[in-house]
Amino acid sequence: MHNITYNMYCYLVFPELDAFPIKKETLTKLSTVDERKFVLNLIGTLYSRQYLRLHKKSGTKATHGDDLKIPIPREEYVQIQDAICSRLKVKLTRHRLPPKLESAISQKFNQVRPTAADKRILRHYWNMQNTENP
Repeated sequence: MHNITYNMYCYLVFPELDAFPIKKETLTKLSTVDERKFVLNLIGTLYSRQYLRLHKKSGTKATHGDDLKIPIPREEYVQIQDAICSRLKVKLTRHRLPPKLESAISQKFNQVRPTAADKRILRHYWNMQNTENP
């Protein structure tokens, strides 16, 4: 892996240890009184601040600024949606949560901005992704 250590690769690619699949105990520890706060706390439980600095909710292109962040795996996002639906008793509409809950997920990923060092790491990561053969 061109000049990137295995630990750095894991730091870029994997969430908190044992975060997925999402455990029932994780969900029951979080208060559901405020739905938005529940979502913010859930995302904060599943991912470290460092991981949030380097990742985004989906693979859509940024509308402004750098588009360096790595999208989280779709399977993780589906598990997050399922966990929110089961705990808050909401339903998906066309594979999406209600808008205020979708925006809470985005907000959590956007709360922590990448530093200059993070951007260097992300550029290196994307260069590796574009140059390595599968």
